[in-house]
Amino acid sequence: MACQRDNGTECSGLGDCVCGECQCHTSEDGKTIYGTHCECDDRSCAVYQNKLCGGNGQCDCGTCKCNPDFEGSTCQCKKSTEACRMAMDRSVCSGRGKCECNRCQCQEGYKPPFCEECPGCSSPCPNLTSCIECLRFATGVYSKNCTESCPHIEYYQTATEEAPKGGTLESSGWSCKERDTNNCWMTFTIKQLDGFNKYKAWIRSERECPEPPAIGPIIGGVFAGVALIGIILLLIIIGIIRAQERREWKNFEQSRKAEEWRPNNEIFKTATTTVKNPLHEGD
Repeated sequence: MACQRDNGTECSGLGDCVCGECQCHTSEDGKTIYGTHCECDDRSCAVYQNKLCGGNGQCDCGTCKCNPDFEGSTCQCKKSTEACRMAMDRSVCSGRGKCECNRCQCQEGYKPPFCEECPGCSSPCPNLTSCIECLRFATGVYSKNCTESCPHIEYYQTATEEAPKGGTLESSGWSCKERDTNNCWMTFTIKQLDGFNKYKAWIRSERECPEPPAIGPIIGGVFAGVALIGIILLLIIIGIIRAQERREWKNFEQSRKAEEWRPNNEIFKTATTTVKNPLHEGD
């Protein structure tokens, strides 16, 4: 049983079991067979350009063991990161990928050749607003601990929103315009540095703040409005009083006319008076 692996063929069919140990055969084509169960050889590896392990490594039990200057599954690549850097002072694949066979394999969202661009990534401008405000203007939520809260931003002051001469943006820069805690517009440009959540920022030295409202016209407008409302109310009251007076006068006139034509009106009596003289009653 010691010569069998996983209930397989004794010594993988490529050797003899002697005293519980496999004695591996020698292949006719010079292939070396080895392993505890004769399961390995030095020829069963991938071929690159018609060469075992690309001619740049040794086959070890089905796996290419590359020479120091080569890499890859078949040792097909010369070990180098030259084509994975934008410049010699830059990180390999901008710190956002791995260099394999001298080509960047970028993390999700970022694109070769240097993992610099991320077309589908959202703008970081809104998330950096608080740090931009405290770094340049010493205001906002981080004003008391700006250095500790914003170590991931390198800050530069500029008279305009563009990067100053010598500060290149390449393709990974964003032009930003965001409101601060004072409702002022801040204009700045940012560029992502190697790695994640690291930025260089050029911040315009002046903010665009809304002008304070003119107090005089506001107060004048308030008083004018109050006066106008008062005049309107006064006119309404006068109108109501006059309407009431007209109704009362109309009622009075109607009552007076009714009394004039009433037969037994005590106020208006006939002007003819008959006087009887007792001395001439017989006449």
